[in-house]
Amino acid sequence: MKTIATLIDDIHEVIEGGNGWTEEFAKFFSETIGKQSLVAFSEPNAPRDWVGLSAVGKPCDLEKWYIVNESHKADKMPPELLGTFFYGHMLEAFVLSLAMAAGHRVEGLQEPLNVFGVPGSGDAIIDGHVVDVKSSGTRAMEKFTYHQLKGYHNKKDEWVPARDVDGFGYISQLSSYLYGYKDDPRVHDKENASFFVVGKERFKLQLDTYNLKDELENKQKEIEHTKAVTTGPRPPRGFSDVEDGKSGNRKLGFQCSYCDFRKDCWPDTRTFWYSNGPRHLTNVTRPPQEHIKET
Repeated sequence: MKTIATLIDDIHEVIEGGNGWTEEFAKFFSETIGKQSLVAFSEPNAPRDWVGLSAVGKPCDLEKWYIVNESHKADKMPPELLGTFFYGHMLEAFVLSLAMAAGHRVEGLQEPLNVFGVPGSGDAIIDGHVVDVKSSGTRAMEKFTYHQLKGYHNKKDEWVPARDVDGFGYISQLSSYLYGYKDDPRVHDKENASFFVVGKERFKLQLDTYNLKDELENKQKEIEHTKAVTTGPRPPRGFSDVEDGKSGNRKLGFQCSYCDFRKDCWPDTRTFWYSNGPRHLTNVTRPPQEHIKET
């Protein structure tokens, strides 16, 4: 019987051709994509007004409060972003189909879970091991390649805390899924779970495994905190703005830049488009060069 330890090598053999891919898996792949497209595109996209297991671990309490209390203030997702999200769905279906074709036991696909009253759905159980499938850009892939989501030492040997690395609460999400399966006999590993990551730019696979014993023990406390935050008064901002290099300007950090409620939370922010993407400036002491346009 195969184990998850050989998952990536076995998938590589399928990709090389002639090693397990059949009409059965092609059909599963195409049908899964079709169903996901109906979910994604058959109804107008609307912001969620409840916090699920994927959002419990977000490090900013104010963002979670917005989701429940003022979801209508979320930025409207542009078509480019909605399409990018669907890339992720396609890649997830692709790698899980490959895992099946490679002879691994894949179960629990998108099964509903409920942890202390908070709903969600797990991605999969592979060979008795809970996995959360992620698609990732090249830079973000480093977090998984170098096992950094719980914090790490940078090149200066300075400790970068998990709060500054795991901006989307992925560790909490993974541990919530594992907790939801704690009594499921199909899950053999009750303390460890993995991110099964596929690159968006290149087909690179990474399996990043974490021991989640501490997170599991604190899960009820974490969820009770989220419920209290979202039903109470508006909390303060979870993050301050940061220096923008040596310009004297200040900008939104990673977490705030990717928040759907950025414009309402930081109404005086000015956005400029640099070569590496948008930069949201909260204070402009030195205006950007003329070729850098403001939106």
